[in-house]
Amino acid sequence: MKNKQRGMTLIVSLTLMSLALVLGVSGLQSARVEETAAGSNRSSANAQMAAEFGASQRLTSVKGNSISSLPACSNPPSLGETISVSNAQDSTVGYQHETCRLDNETARITSRGLAGDLNRTIQVVYIDPDSSFLGLSALNFPAQVNPFSAPSSNSFIVEGAVEDSVDSGSLPAISTAGQQSYIESQIGDDRIDNYSGGISNEISESILTDAAKFSEFVESLKVYAADTTANGGAGQQISSISNGTNLGNASAPMITYVTGDASVQGNASGAGILIVDGDYGTSGTPGFDGLIIVLGDTFGITGGGNGGLSGALILAPMEDSEDGEAKQFSDATVSSSGGGNASYSHDAEALSAAFNLLPESLQLFWRDNNQSTNVTPGVASWIETI
Repeated sequence: MKNKQRGMTLIVSLTLMSLALVLGVSGLQSARVEETAAGSNRSSANAQMAAEFGASQRLTSVKGNSISSLPACSNPPSLGETISVSNAQDSTVGYQHETCRLDNETARITSRGLAGDLNRTIQVVYIDPDSSFLGLSALNFPAQVNPFSAPSSNSFIVEGAVEDSVDSGSLPAISTAGQQSYIESQIGDDRIDNYSGGISNEISESILTDAAKFSEFVESLKVYAADTTANGGAGQQISSISNGTNLGNASAPMITYVTGDASVQGNASGAGILIVDGDYGTSGTPGFDGLIIVLGDTFGITGGGNGGLSGALILAPMEDSEDGEAKQFSDATVSSSGGGNASYSHDAEALSAAFNLLPESLQLFWRDNNQSTNVTPGVASWIETI
């Protein structure tokens, strides 16, 4: 009986020892798994921090510089060599990046953080509307307008824009140089609601408050439009506009410089940038996508129907100052008869396409000499990509 008890005791002891050994091995394996997981988490966190550090570094370099000078973006992003990041815990930490332009006011930064075998990727989109035409209202009158004859049609509309990049959430329908009250009085209470965004008492783009700078920009733009070798056929100089004149289209916009007056009639259409040395008028249902610059002292709208403008119009007649040493804006006239269902609307896509027609030198000139009170640069998105 005692031998059986001793045998049972031995069996129990061996069983307990085996169980303890199994638990010990299991605990060791669990500890190793936890340690590996912790190491992996550290590496992942280091990779994430490296990606964010790289994105921040590249964003700093983009701010205050010309987005148009960046290389065009590639898809998928073309990441460069690894840049080391100081990290006391892991000497393998670094990042790769592609900093590029989606268009001339939008930069994309792709930053891939690396730590060991792990990587995390951040993508940032940054918009700088100051460096483009996006701050313009649908109609811009840096010159003093008198008289202003508002279209009489109840269906005629002028629209500002509603965008995230706009401080107040909307752009004015018309920007003026201190003439808000006068323009509103001429429109009348019964039609003021047709001017979405209202009438501004100030010109939002600083370059339009400096006649000398704006004149310098326009004169250079005229030269570029006339030089078909420089513009690659995307520009032209003509004396007038007649039926059938090619003013560009959405898929092939153009810079057109008209050396005299211009009257766009019927169902004519165009896209890009239109510069008119003389007066500019529309009749019928013509349409244009982009930027129109009128240097004559009259902008006229006659007839009815649809049509109008998707983009922006600047009415900016200029003359020499009394001493002849500088340019200054001179008085302008807006005349209308009818208006029909025409609409003049700020269009960001059309204005971006127009700005992209400029040579780099003029893009830089606009950016260096313009600040907009309507729009602010900023990060549009900051996301981790999988």
